[in-house]
Amino acid sequence: MSSKARGLADLGNAFDDGAITGTNMVINGAMQVAQRGTSATITTAGSSYDALDRFESYRNSSYAPNFTVSQDTTGPAGFSRSLKIDVDATATPTTGQNFGVRTKVEGFDAAQTGLGTSGSKQITLSFYVKSNKTGTYGTQVFRHGSTTYSTTKGYTIDAADTWERKEITYTALTTANTPKVATAWGIMIHFELSSGPNDIVAPFDWAAQGAARTVTGQVNLMDSTSNYWQITGVCLNVGDSAIDFPHESYGETLAKCQRYFYQAHPQSIGARVGSYVADGTGNAIGITPTTVPLRATPTLTTTASDWGLRLGGTSLTCNGFSILSLHNGASYIGVNAQASGLTSTRTYSLRSNNTSARLQFDAEL
Repeated sequence: MSSKARGLADLGNAFDDGAITGTNMVINGAMQVAQRGTSATITTAGSSYDALDRFESYRNSSYAPNFTVSQDTTGPAGFSRSLKIDVDATATPTTGQNFGVRTKVEGFDAAQTGLGTSGSKQITLSFYVKSNKTGTYGTQVFRHGSTTYSTTKGYTIDAADTWERKEITYTALTTANTPKVATAWGIMIHFELSSGPNDIVAPFDWAAQGAARTVTGQVNLMDSTSNYWQITGVCLNVGDSAIDFPHESYGETLAKCQRYFYQAHPQSIGARVGSYVADGTGNAIGITPTTVPLRATPTLTTTASDWGLRLGGTSLTCNGFSILSLHNGASYIGVNAQASGLTSTRTYSLRSNNTSARLQFDAEL
């Protein structure tokens, strides 16, 4: 190789360190999609997807803070939506109680990080955040595997009521722990908002820790009903630096979200959502088409009486629903609808009785 060619090759290698690679592993990071609704008030312990798709609130160890989560119509430049937490009643967490917002990355998508293998790479989390309550907040990233590992790092909200961009890089995880490369969750990101004293610890590098933890100095967002916290532009990429947030169309984001949650919500009375064939006097079998194949067999939530099985001029109000099957790789779900007075082998239309009618199929991680 000539000295000129060698010099060009060396120059290329100097910049090819893999510092910024891959794409955003977080779905709905711009907070565009809210299939379940744009606002929900929460008063119970547990975890739930309440408004924004792919973002879940968690309330651990019987902690039941009272708050409202909503899709806010404000954001920093370039973002029209954000996730907002408003405090509705003050609360002080004790012992190991935790409250925050989290999102999960499917195992197949998380595999690009190599976390839990000898080829592990650094990963970088970036986001825009805003709150009236300044101070230290914690993040915790989990890697799902035969042993669940996690790492914590904090960030600071410096100015009240001001959008700030944060960028946090986490080290490689080379400890072999057989990563969960599957349709189960592979990476989980916690944004901690309120934590009991037992779980407030010094920031730590990857450790065999599957429980929620946060960093020293963590604020308690729940200490005033004037407090709020907003986030948008959430991005997780491979590399030691953040990529620019990769904006995409609403349709692209919606289709990604519908792999995990899909609902038939006709929003009009008498709208037909499928054909059902009666296999007796009380059951009818049909299919609900979906936009994309769901990740796994979903759970079905609905109010049965919001639906009717109609044949000719007669409509029989439904009294129950159940999932029959998920057809792997296909964009439809087998559903069993129950109603009294069906005629066996006859084909009925499943129609909405009111504008609130929804068939919700949940295949979340």
